[in-house]
Amino acid sequence: IVPVGKILPQAPELERAVLGALMLVRQAFEDVGDFLDRDHFYVEAHRLIYDAIVELFQSGVQPDILTVTDRLKVNDTLTKVGGPYYVSTLTNIVASSANTQAHARVIVQKHLIRSLMMLGSKLQAIDDTNDPFDVLEEVNEALGRLNSITANGDPSKASELVAKMVEDRERPLQIALGLPGIDECVSMAPGNVCIVGARPAVGKTAVALTTVRSVATAAHNVAFISLEMSGTQLMARLMATLTGIDSNRITINDLDEID
Repeated sequence: IVPVGKILPQAPELERAVLGALMLVRQAFEDVGDFLDRDHFYVEAHRLIYDAIVELFQSGVQPDILTVTDRLKVNDTLTKVGGPYYVSTLTNIVASSANTQAHARVIVQKHLIRSLMMLGSKLQAIDDTNDPFDVLEEVNEALGRLNSITANGDPSKASELVAKMVEDRERPLQIALGLPGIDECVSMAPGNVCIVGARPAVGKTAVALTTVRSVATAAHNVAFISLEMSGTQLMARLMATLTGIDSNRITINDLDEID
């Protein structure tokens, strides 16, 4: 769905420059290959050319005008991109490969804006015949895909990582869950996601609350989000693990002075 009356953001000249650089300098692909995808290109011909370039790199062949043209012939897409002449023009506009990564990031940004505009247009088209939960699921999936693009960062140097580890040596690299045995197998650290899956009523919440207590005791901030229990119920269970008092008694306020 394309928003009516709006020209979608695009940067065809930058797309041409990036493709040209990829056919001139091998380092160029190492600079952009980890975050640039075919779908980020606005021009369909550029997507097909990028496909050919990626295939050549994956097969260990350095892309240039001749090898890319030949690959497009094999893929039966040479005519669709404008023939050998158009492929040869891509390298003519490359002044320097030094800005290839910056150009590629602009291409990705244009793609993100286009995707958001198209998503917004699709949301404007919904009415009361749509299932709201289906719409929410579709929106979450779309945003998840876009977030995965922005999550790709620049490569890190080993020397910089070691320097940061030394600088942060007072902080633990791993946070203990507070569960003997499991802590030896599971690594919870910044950037990690731990998922606990099990059947109902076997102790998933108890494990989570034990982890909350352990992490909070270690002076880390904790956010506990629940879709099935209220804050009072969760706090009652947490206090039960700390005091040994039955959580049901805490919930209904059946406590004496000793408790």
